[in-house]
This record gives sequence, structure tokens and C-alpha cells, in this order.
Amino acid sequence: MEPCDRAILRRLGLAVPAILILILICASVPPAAFPARSDEAFLAVALLKTQLRIERVAADIEKAEAELLAHARTIDEAEERMAVAMQTGNRQAKQAPGLELQDARTARRKIKKNLAQLESERAAAETAFAAVKRLLDQGESAVPASGILALVSPSPGKAEITRKDGKTAALKPNTPGFLGTGDGLSAKGADATGILLLAGRGTVLLDAGSRLEIEQDDPREQVLRLVRGKALVAVESAADLERQIQDRTQEPEDDLSLILERCLSPAGPDLARLFRKDLVMKIPGAVCAVLGTRFSVLIKTGGTAEIDVFEGAVEVGDTGGSGDRKPVVVEEGFRAVVTKDGISVSPLGPVNP
Repeated sequence: MEPCDRAILRRLGLAVPAILILILICASVPPAAFPARSDEAFLAVALLKTQLRIERVAADIEKAEAELLAHARTIDEAEERMAVAMQTGNRQAKQAPGLELQDARTARRKIKKNLAQLESERAAAETAFAAVKRLLDQGESAVPASGILALVSPSPGKAEITRKDGKTAALKPNTPGFLGTGDGLSAKGADATGILLLAGRGTVLLDAGSRLEIEQDDPREQVLRLVRGKALVAVESAADLERQIQDRTQEPEDDLSLILERCLSPAGPDLARLFRKDLVMKIPGAVCAVLGTRFSVLIKTGGTAEIDVFEGAVEVGDTGGSGDRKPVVVEEGFRAVVTKDGISVSPLGPVNP
């Protein structure tokens, strides 16, 4: 797995991530009128998932800063020993602190680069928080009449939405986009584009140059089609998400818990219907049935596709052409390669998300 893939996978990790990165809520969101409570529930879950993400990013920053301080002390100590060795002319005494100094400086550079990436995520969080808070504030006027099937998060990358009638629209700066049945999303520029779906249970990071379409949505499943490029997908189990909601609503005097109680109360939307919909992703020559997992899909030149499973399992089956291709269950730590000749499975190499 390439370094950029590992960085993206870390961002995608669930109990994440979600892909909308929002900052800590500091003021309760007033009730707003929505055409369907399920849309409000979708946005409430987006806030929850993003808050969990913020907490993980904050923990990563704290850990990186502590490591940076430790390496700074190591560098100071090694430099002092080097200075003493130089004064005494002891070449052998200079060797050990010299190597230690080199390693510590290399590690410090890597940590500083990681901290810069984390700070960038923090900046993106502020933008995304403002955008989703604005959706909750605006209520009915902020969401399409058909409801929210998928929410495209604001990002530094460029993205273009193609509606089912063929019309195209570029995402406006600092503004999330909505996808409906028959719509497609093309990620452009140098950055991946994030999509939240399945009422907040599912996230997709669409690599630059890739295209994804929502082919079908019904009470049982949501069907996506990866037309080209690469997507990293995470789908959280309904039980895990419901447990996170329950844990958060038990926290007293918390603005997010109040929003969750209001939007996801027993009198609100049918949570079983919202959170138990399955995800299916179609690729050239195969279809992937997904539930509670993390995986990536890459369509290569010539139509060959690779499915790498990092958590859980993905069932890869025939798209319905000849019908003689038996479904293959790809377990965690394995890769499936789909060609016109069939499906082969082999172990993945080391993965360090």
C-alpha cells in the first residue's frame, strides 16, 4: 500500500470517521423544520461522527507534540555529548551521539510533517462544521425535496456533480453538496472528495480523477457504481453506530447530546430503517456487497478491478452477465482481483493505516 493510501485510510478509519470533519459544537442548534425527520437525523449523525473524528485528531496532535518534545530533548542531549567529545578530541565518543542525533532529526522532520497534515484537517473541520450547522439552521430550505441520500463534504479539492438529467454543477466553496438517485460525482484536482451516505453509517473517499454514481436507493439497500478511479469505503455496523449514539446521549450538559436526543428520539425517524440499509458497490465485471467493513476499490486500465479489504469482509459476485461466477467472500487482509476471466483472491501486504 502506498503512503498516500495509508494517510487516506487513517482519515477514513471508523469509528470515524467520518468523512465530514467538523469542529466541537459550542452552541446548541435550534430546532428547524425538515421535510422528513430522517434528513435531520442524517445531519445529526454527521455531527456525531465528526465529533468523534475531532477527538481522534486532537489525540493524534497531542501524541505527535509529545513525541516532538521527546525528540527535541534527545537532540539537545546528543548535541551536548557531541560538544564534549569534540573538546576532548575523542572521535569514538562522537560516533554514538552522532548517529543518535541523525535519527532524532529525521524523526523530528517526519513528525513536523504529520503535525502539518493534522493542522490542515483541523482547518477543514472548521469549514465543514460551519457548513453542516448552517444546514441544520436553515431546515427545509437547505435540503432537496427528495431528501438526503448522500452528502458531499466541503473539501479543498474540486468536485463536479452530474444530475440524472445530464446537467452539471461544481461544488461551491465551503458548501456541501447533495446526491440523489441517478446523480454522479467526479473528483477533480489533487485532493480526494468525501461523501457521507447510509444515514451517516457509510463514508467514501473518492480519489482525484475518479467518478462515482448512485444507481439505486430503496429501503433495503443503496447501490453505488464506481465508474473509474479509486474509492476507499467504510461502512459501520448499525449496532456500533447505535451504541455510539447511546453513549453520547448519556453525557449530561452536552450540546451534541441534546441535538441527538432531539433528532433521533424514539418519536422521530425509524432508526432501524435508517441504520440497517445495506451498501452495494458495482464495478466492471462484479458487484460488492458490503456490511460493517473498510475496503478500497481500484479500477485499473483495461477494466481490471482490485478490492482490498482492511476490516470485515466483502462479498464479490457476478454482475449478472453469464451468471456462472460464484460469489467470493473476501476476508480482512486479502485482495480480490476481478478480470474478464474471473475473480482471484490473495493476501494483502503489510498495511499501516
